[in-house]
Amino acid sequence: MYYIHVILYGYKQLQQIDAPLISEIEEKMVSTMLHHGGLLKDGYPYTIELPSSYQESGLVAIESAFELHAIFRSIREKLIGYNILITEESDLQIGLYRLLNFVTDDDHIWVDRSSLVSLSFYVESIEMPGIALATEIKANSWTVQSVRHEWLYQAKIESILKKYRYGLHGKKVVLFYGQHGEGKRYSIEQVIEKTLQGHIHKEFSFAVIDSHTERYDMVDPFRGLFSPFLVSEVKSVIRSDEVILFEQLTGFISYLLSKQVEYTLDKIGSDLLLFAKFYFRIYKQYCQEHRLPVWVFAYYTRNLQTHTRKILNHLLEILHNYGIMVIAVEESVRFFAPYEVEAYLIKSEELFYHQNVGIITHDGEIGCEKVTAYEVLLIEWLLSKSKEVRSTQLEKLVYSVLSEMDALLHRVLFQVALADGMLSLQEVISSLEIDSQGERLAYKRARILEKLRLITHRHTKPYIMFSFLLEISFQLIGSRAGEYIQSFYAYLIRRKTKVSSWFFVHILSKIDVLDRMLVHFDEHLNHLIDARRIDFHVYLQKNILAGKNADRRQLAACKTIIHTAQLRALMLKNQYFAESELLIDDLPYVEPSSEPFVNYYLLQKVRREGLNRYSKRDNSIDQLKKLAYAFQKSADHIGEALVNYELSYAMFQRGSIKQALDFCDIALRLFETCHFLYGELLSLTLRAVITFTYGQYSITMQYAKDGEKRALMVGNHEHWHVLRFLQSRVDMELGRYTDAQDRMSEDLSIAEQYGRTDIVAVLQNWILWSYILAEETEKVDLYKENITPNLETSYFLAHFYHLQGEYGKMVEVLSVTYSMQRVEHGISSEEVEWIDGFHIIDGRRYYNHSMNLVLRELADELYDYAQSQCQEVSKEEQESALERLRSACSLNIVQVERPYDYITPYLYAKSIKQSNPEEFSIAINRSLRIALSYSNRIIDIETKNAYLSRNFWIQQIQRLKRDSNS
Repeated sequence: MYYIHVILYGYKQLQQIDAPLISEIEEKMVSTMLHHGGLLKDGYPYTIELPSSYQESGLVAIESAFELHAIFRSIREKLIGYNILITEESDLQIGLYRLLNFVTDDDHIWVDRSSLVSLSFYVESIEMPGIALATEIKANSWTVQSVRHEWLYQAKIESILKKYRYGLHGKKVVLFYGQHGEGKRYSIEQVIEKTLQGHIHKEFSFAVIDSHTERYDMVDPFRGLFSPFLVSEVKSVIRSDEVILFEQLTGFISYLLSKQVEYTLDKIGSDLLLFAKFYFRIYKQYCQEHRLPVWVFAYYTRNLQTHTRKILNHLLEILHNYGIMVIAVEESVRFFAPYEVEAYLIKSEELFYHQNVGIITHDGEIGCEKVTAYEVLLIEWLLSKSKEVRSTQLEKLVYSVLSEMDALLHRVLFQVALADGMLSLQEVISSLEIDSQGERLAYKRARILEKLRLITHRHTKPYIMFSFLLEISFQLIGSRAGEYIQSFYAYLIRRKTKVSSWFFVHILSKIDVLDRMLVHFDEHLNHLIDARRIDFHVYLQKNILAGKNADRRQLAACKTIIHTAQLRALMLKNQYFAESELLIDDLPYVEPSSEPFVNYYLLQKVRREGLNRYSKRDNSIDQLKKLAYAFQKSADHIGEALVNYELSYAMFQRGSIKQALDFCDIALRLFETCHFLYGELLSLTLRAVITFTYGQYSITMQYAKDGEKRALMVGNHEHWHVLRFLQSRVDMELGRYTDAQDRMSEDLSIAEQYGRTDIVAVLQNWILWSYILAEETEKVDLYKENITPNLETSYFLAHFYHLQGEYGKMVEVLSVTYSMQRVEHGISSEEVEWIDGFHIIDGRRYYNHSMNLVLRELADELYDYAQSQCQEVSKEEQESALERLRSACSLNIVQVERPYDYITPYLYAKSIKQSNPEEFSIAINRSLRIALSYSNRIIDIETKNAYLSRNFWIQQIQRLKRDSNS
């Protein structure tokens, strides 16, 4: 124990003359000591006991003494004098002896010489015989020292947000994306802090959407939208015709502020959106009146599940109507319909670590390792403590830093990991159930964890920043983890903490007591269903029963839970059918129904008959929508996912891109819910193909990479090749020819190993095409000799000769393959047929109701151009070819919906440059306008700039236009 002895000179006189002053002093002393976990003992001279059970208990004793010193100094003119002694000696008489015999001056803090050994780390002092004069507290940032957040701070984010401070572009999403550890969220937090600094209402907070807690409650990500400070004021902006509507939200407002009202998910979703319409009216008004930016922040919404995403989409429409700007943070580029998205890649300057030099900003040393800004922060902390940096891998760095911390910090981190964003920091610390001094030190530990960016902001509901921290915290806690989890669960039950029922499942799963888990499911099943839409049968099998030897009684309990859930929500039928059953075609006419087999039969029939026939496509789409409803009603998620996937494909074929992406996203989430990996791969591939053919190259690249990872997981080489090829196509559109060549060369060797001659042929052709686009003539001449000619080869070589001005060779090379591949080629939704590189991607969409090969049409138009320019061809044939080319341009139509529909007007313009200047101007402007229009679909600024400055066709078109002007 530490003891603080306090002497007030003239205490008895003061008690008689000014008793209220003594009472005031004692009240302040009691209040201060309670804050520090100390106890003021009865009697005079004053003695205060402080526990010494924590690593920093000595610091607490020193801080307590200095706070007492501040109390006495504030009323010094009313006192005769005072002295304060800090000691580990409990005997008051010994303390008094030292104060009376060794103290040389009044109104100071003194430290017993025998206690100075343990306290010298925390206090600056002047040593004297038997005692030391304490002069000031040493800066004790033993764990936070040398943590420089400047590395994490992204000035780019501040400058961009400053530009949009007053919401002049309110119908825009400013999206910051990039890998973890680049300081996106930290920089935004700093901007928010600066923005709200000195604001009159401290209770006000900006609206925030954070996907983290969705796994416990699908509405929880949206609770941060509503500042309690403004919620109570919403009534003031309700118009007379809205009063009745607003009165229906009384229960929701109570739920929002206190969670005292029980709600079903559907009800709360609709009420949330209705309340948002009223809330953001006052939110915008408040921000404008107080000269605050009208911002809403959205963190990692890509992770939201299907139902929650629907709420988000409706919410975005509300915000868009109010002209409220959304500031989003994601790992990659994504859409926020109906907003226009302006995306910025956040990437720190190049940083490197060298074991001898430390952190450097250039790769000038052998043995340098590239590191992120966050990894630099951790490395510098280790170096400041003279610790060895054994690895620059993030997980190992974090473990190295945490290993240097004390047991209390490990406990706080473990508790935050368990609470997982569902409890406030005050509740987390309280759940530790330690003494008041320990609680005070625990708050300091939370501050340390926040400063090291290991937990989110402690003033909100904190959670760990990295998933691997949970595993690390278990390692650091060791064998006591089970005991701490039990005690945490008991605390939640005892305090009747208002949290999601799924949060209790999360805790119980770590205790691993099956009976208790089943009781919880049985008692809270309705709430569990309302908070989260999942398949209980799959969930119980995979998450609760897996690896456990459940007895018959427990299995029976599980069955009861499942049947109850079926009756409650009709969402647990998840039946599979063999392929032979799916293809039976001898049923009479049937309509979608609650019978799963009938629905699967109809789905197969629509896929087989309707989607590839234009006359039946609209009817097929209507049929698919009925099927989607039927599968949803019978809660067959696999069937519902398949129907949404087919709907996505049908909409894509029809050219309804936004609807296609919406259905594809729903299908993907449903497949993920059912853990149907092949279905996930189908959706990921289709999503990437849709965005590519629409020209959204920045998003395509990310989607294709996501799909590539899933293809590796599933072991599906077919889709892996498609997704890799798609990435190469994006690189070629953006002028990154070397990247495309390297990737296709790798893929070519793999295709050769698997004996896929069809894939080999396509990849060889596109490597040749990349050389042509890059204008690497020598490589083209070498490479073309080793390729077996086909239609695609001819098309690419014809362009090569076109660039050389050799029109005779163009006609010759295209004539050889002119009659090839003139049959229709329909593609089923998941079929991959490597006829040519255009077919497997662009050919999935039937442009202008045509099932001709995309390449066939492109080659025919190029052949017409070659004939119109070739001197060896008769004048009549030249004119006929030119007329066909003009007809293909369709100059009287605003825009032809085909892939690369800017090439034909360019070719036609080139043909008539000298002979018809007026029509040349129309054709070249049309070509340039269509080519440039693709850039409007690219939301990432850097990608857009790359497309505009490096795309081969844009360069050719602009060059031709400049030449004509000159």
